[in-house]
Amino acid sequence: MTSIVPVHPEGDWKSGAADAEELQRPWGYYAFLGVPTDATHERIEQAYRRLAKKLHPDRKGGDSSRFSMLQTVADTLLDEEPYGERRQYDLRSSLDEYFDGFLEAGGERTSRISEMIVENFQRQRPADIEQEDAAEEPMDVIEEYQRQLYEQATHEASRFFRSFASDPQGHQYKILDALYEGSGRVVIGPSALKNAAVFTRLHEGEHMIRMSIGGDAHVAGWKQMHFKAENGRVIVADTALRGIVHVVSGSITVYDGPASKGRVIRAKAPMIYAPEDEFAERAGCYVQKEFAKGRWWRKHSLDLAVKDGKIAIESPKTSIYSHSGLRGYGPAGF
Repeated sequence: MTSIVPVHPEGDWKSGAADAEELQRPWGYYAFLGVPTDATHERIEQAYRRLAKKLHPDRKGGDSSRFSMLQTVADTLLDEEPYGERRQYDLRSSLDEYFDGFLEAGGERTSRISEMIVENFQRQRPADIEQEDAAEEPMDVIEEYQRQLYEQATHEASRFFRSFASDPQGHQYKILDALYEGSGRVVIGPSALKNAAVFTRLHEGEHMIRMSIGGDAHVAGWKQMHFKAENGRVIVADTALRGIVHVVSGSITVYDGPASKGRVIRAKAPMIYAPEDEFAERAGCYVQKEFAKGRWWRKHSLDLAVKDGKIAIESPKTSIYSHSGLRGYGPAGF
């Protein structure tokens, strides 16, 4: 059975609380030190020294567990290199603060958008190494590394398509964990559409298929999906699709018609276009009025979120470029 799982446990937390759960929250490292998220290197060092004296296990009243946490926090926030730990942590926190949830089935789970974008951020480093690293990482080494990545992706894609051709239905009932690495248009459609995309990475598990794609793409025929994009225009034309669609910068257009009956749409964006007589705001997102009561969050759903851009919810008969009859709800102040 598949379920959408919130990333962060419920409950309020106080700045400075030193437990492991807090450190897992967005910006939790800064809260642990008691400094703002834009704190200077000097201020972070001062906070570290102050807490190190207080928590050191050799001192009376010290705490070895919290002292170990402090070392982890300091190692991360004091690394301010261009591809350093602080920049990666800030990127992850900014995304996790806005985008919540993942799909889980059979002990496997989909990747959060922050995990996949930070991983891509790390992979960019060989192509942007600093001058002092150039002697250790000459261009031919970098090119060979990139060639190996390309060959691995090509081999995995070829193996997947052979496996898919032998059992298409079996694959389509798996969860698609997809990252879009382009900046164009992606159509997520029913099986009548043809899959067409440039695959950069692909891995198949027992319950999930992890895929990175680029270019203008059609992704078709999947029952459940966690789709993530840093940039792009996403059109969800499959009215039966369940899962999560997250876009950092761009737009999502989703069709909601008779075939969608029973599917809860939850939408979160700075600007939302939706039929004003059909949607209402609940718990920081917009949901159909027929589901905006009771335990609507437990029903089969399609969760949509755009951090910088808009979401349009339209009937299948409406042109994807027309918003006639729709009402803009934003800025919603999420």
